[in-house]
Amino acid sequence: MVNMSWVMPAAAVTLVALAGRGALLLWRSPQGALARGLLREVAAAAALYKAHARSN
Repeated sequence: MVNMSWVMPAAAVTLVALAGRGALLLWRSPQGALARGLLREVAAAAALYKAHARSN
């Protein structure tokens, strides 16, 4: 019988690499610019919320 214990880890590494490449391509696209802007807005809102919660 052939040792197939390497198949699932290899498949997982391949999927992670492909997903990372897709995410990088999306990040650099115009849609990615919109997503970055939204992330910045969410981060700013979270920072304001934390600052307000600490002051009370």
